[in-house]
Amino acid sequence: MHMANKSARQIYVCLNVCLNIRVTFKGKGF
Repeated sequence: MHMANKSARQIYVCLNVCLNIRVTFKGKGF
């Protein structure tokens, strides 16, 4: 269970980073 929870958290963090990058590029006009 602990490992699965850790994996889910990693995926959540990756998604957040991807969204942040996308928003940043949108703000710059890409």
